[in-house]
Amino acid sequence: MDLSSYENLEGIYAYQNKVNNNIYVGHTHNFKHRAYLHNSRFGAAPALVHAITLYGLSSFRYFILCLMPGSTRAEREVIERSYFDTLHCPYNIHAPGSTHPNAEGWPENFVSSFYVPVTIQTLSGSTIISFPTVKAASNWLGVGVNTVYSYLERGKALGGMFRVIPFIGGESMPEADVDRLQGEFLNYWKNFGGKKLGAAVSKSIQGKAVEVSSLDGNVLGTYPSINDAARAHNIKPATLRISLSRQSPNICGGLLFKKL
Repeated sequence: MDLSSYENLEGIYAYQNKVNNNIYVGHTHNFKHRAYLHNSRFGAAPALVHAITLYGLSSFRYFILCLMPGSTRAEREVIERSYFDTLHCPYNIHAPGSTHPNAEGWPENFVSSFYVPVTIQTLSGSTIISFPTVKAASNWLGVGVNTVYSYLERGKALGGMFRVIPFIGGESMPEADVDRLQGEFLNYWKNFGGKKLGAAVSKSIQGKAVEVSSLDGNVLGTYPSINDAARAHNIKPATLRISLSRQSPNICGGLLFKKL
């Protein structure tokens, strides 16, 4: 992969061993320079360096998982850690197990869950294509990112055609098949799925009303929707929707939110 145009860009990257699918995830402020260090067997990634030496550089795929221009090191570390819960990263020997960063530590402008890499499969389990983020997958599908994330969380079939699952690696289908399946899905979603299934997802996430309480149990108010509750307490609606899609009640922004 030619990284010349990524020389001074910040973001998250990954190496995947094509032999055993083991992965290393890292962050950098200069993709080209960091790749040079890894490829030359330098840098603070001893397990990756050993594997490259053992298997050869040609046995590895290189991915740019997400671009984060202008980001700080702390912001990149948060997003980097978010991949450890989803990907099998044995080369990250310094990774903190499966510990996901605390939501209160996430940078304000990031919805960390949307930066998780995903694979799109047929209902029979054949891999169609993989993407570095949920956002990238939503662009390919022509479906809102919240909708895609909801189907990822619930393991449901999207449009009765695809499943969106955590990234598993492996080869994509031939380009012609990928384009054909994408076209079939876009046509289906435009004429049916986007109206009925999209509305069902929105309703299942949104709920009818939300009660907000302080952590000591004092009820602060009841709101007709997640959006209303989020805006009333200076929280991004998408962040609160994700929090409540995982469980209800749930803590977000230092308050307790409960779907009614």
